[in-house]
Amino acid sequence: MGTERNIHERLHTVESAADLLGCVSPSTIRAWLTEGKLTRMKVGRLTRVRESELLALIKVDCDVQKVAQLQLETRREHDVVYSVFGLIDPRSQRVFYVGYTDDAQPQLSGLPDMVASRIDELSPVTPQIVILETVESRPEVCLVKWSKRFRRDLVTSDWKRQKRIANAFTNSKRARRVLGEEVSSDATMHADFHAYDRAHPEVFEEMLHRARSLRDEGLPTIGVDLLACEIRYGLIGTSRLGGFKIPNNSQAFYARKLQMVDDSLCGLFSLIHSVADDLVLEDGRAWRDFAREHANSIRYEKSVVQEVAQ
Repeated sequence: MGTERNIHERLHTVESAADLLGCVSPSTIRAWLTEGKLTRMKVGRLTRVRESELLALIKVDCDVQKVAQLQLETRREHDVVYSVFGLIDPRSQRVFYVGYTDDAQPQLSGLPDMVASRIDELSPVTPQIVILETVESRPEVCLVKWSKRFRRDLVTSDWKRQKRIANAFTNSKRARRVLGEEVSSDATMHADFHAYDRAHPEVFEEMLHRARSLRDEGLPTIGVDLLACEIRYGLIGTSRLGGFKIPNNSQAFYARKLQMVDDSLCGLFSLIHSVADDLVLEDGRAWRDFAREHANSIRYEKSVVQEVAQ
């Protein structure tokens, strides 16, 4: 009888300590007692544990729990799937808003005022919802990407504030030309070439002479930059020290003009699509017309952008 009461009092004392600290359950402390992790001390008729040992074990247990909780939260965070969605106006079949959510189904509540106004205009019809992409992290990157793609029809422009992300999805000038978009600097490049060509006719004449010589030597293909470098440093007055140099951005124009002036040079130069494809000589002849007439002999190398576009 005395032993049972002693055990009861001992456990009661330990449970009170656990409740006071509020960190570890009484069942955990019972296990520590059974495993001999705590030293029992008799104080009068009660058996207690050493407070320092109890606090040390509780601290370790709490740290383990915190680590486990952090791991669980991290795991949950990685398990989140974000849906980047678009709202489509059923009248025009165009996307007028792009957003993202971590819900399985996007909701039409809590949207920006301009979007809510558009939805009200559609009433009683509701907009169509399409999932554009699902990602596990950085949904704002995909939001900017899709927003930029549908930018002409969106009623909001918040995505433009993410300038660094938006700039990452800017097409190069070459890609924009392949996609049929206008590049404002192209007209300036054409004007600069014609101005330089008129001011230095000897450069083209020397290029033409050297190109014909290399063709006669049997070279299958050359780069127009080879001709430019030889002339830059080989002729008096054409080096950098001589007062001017051949602009690098003129080389693509020269490669086309050489073939238009002497069609026996077709295929000698390996070309890539560029702003120079819109070259029009001063006598009115256009490179695009010439290229169609000599399509079997002109050598074009497809760029990655061109392959994707096709």
